[in-house]
This record gives sequence, structure tokens and C-alpha cells, in this order.
Amino acid sequence: NAATGSLAANDTYGPAACQQNPGQREVAWIGSGGGFSSVFPKPAYQDTLPTGSTPIGSMRGVPDVSWDASCGTFLWIYVSTVGIPAGYYCVGGTSAASPEFAAMVALADQYGGQNLGLVNPTLYSLASSPNAGTYFFDVTSGTQFGPGDYTAGPGWDPVTGLGTPNAANLVPALAAAGPHDTPNVMSRSAIRGVSAPRMAASTCLWHAFGGDTGEHPLSNWLRVPP
Repeated sequence: NAATGSLAANDTYGPAACQQNPGQREVAWIGSGGGFSSVFPKPAYQDTLPTGSTPIGSMRGVPDVSWDASCGTFLWIYVSTVGIPAGYYCVGGTSAASPEFAAMVALADQYGGQNLGLVNPTLYSLASSPNAGTYFFDVTSGTQFGPGDYTAGPGWDPVTGLGTPNAANLVPALAAAGPHDTPNVMSRSAIRGVSAPRMAASTCLWHAFGGDTGEHPLSNWLRVPP
């Protein structure tokens, strides 16, 4: 219950997958990506992290944020693309999380009436502020299965990043922060920044702003070459 904070729906109802972590609103998905780049150096906006964060050395840490994209519970999406029979399909992973986050950034662009450009500096600034909990839900449970086998923890971590956005508060905050300088073209490798942790309760509770993600927040300012 988003109003009362009760997790009863997650503990008692819904599919079995949503009952594996009683008392936890959001849990990192075992299939989440994340880690540290072996190519790209740490950007300046990762120099300051929320208290308790997993340290980031000299190389880029990913993801930046998380979103609902578990391939264990999926999102039910209506597709009407040419060449594909129209109907509802299960979508998960990066294919779900990236467009979800991109849509939120597009809303922030509209809310602010301008192109906000690279929002990453603002994300880290807000997450390190005293009101961080207003903008992000800090996911602290769950372990990914793969290179590194990283575990979610407080602040930033290489499984869920800064956590899952609360769009109702984050959208106006991004708009108020204004635009940042942004390159017109970036490689796919350079823009990796949003992972896909599994947020069990967020899916079961239909929590609009919880979940997990796949790649960097793509908004209308970014053109990604093949």
C-alpha cells in the first residue's frame, strides 16, 4: 500500500515469485546487470555518492538507477508494430526498463519546458541530499547472478544503482535543476547506466515508480548510432 507503507499485498497475495521476500518492498533481481567498466573512467558526477554506498574506484560504475523489468514477473505490453501480430506481450529486462525511464525523463523535459540534457549529475546530487528518500527508494536486498555476483546495499550499489525513482517527486526536481551540457552522439557502451534488478513487491503492489532497469536514461536529446 503506497499510502500506508504496508507490505501485506506482497506477503500474502499475488504470484509465488512475489512472496519469496516477505517484508521487502523491492528486491534486486537475480538477472540484474551491473558492475564496473573496464573501458570508461568514472565520470565526475560519481565522485560524490550517498552515505554507505559501494565505493567506485577509477572506472565507471553501473547502473545509475533501477526500474521494474523483472523477467520473473514481466510487464504486460500491447504491441502494434508493423510485422508483429497486434496483441499483448510479456516484456522484461532492458526492453522494459529503458523505455520506462526514458518516458520519465521526457516528462521532465515537458515539465520544465526545455531539453534537460544529461540528467545523471542531477540524479546523483539528489540521491546524496538529505531528502534522497523523497526521490529514490533505496533497494538494499538481493544479489545478482553473474560476473561479480554483486549484492544490493545502501546508497549506490552495482546491482540497483541509486535505487528506484519516485517519479512524482523526481520529475519536477529534474525539471527544476535545469539542463546540463550533453554530447549529441554517444556509443552504446558509453551510455550503459541503468540495470535490471528485480523489484518483487513493486510489481505485486503495482507501485508505479519501483522496479528495475536496463540501460542509461535515454531522452530525446540522445541519438545512439548502430
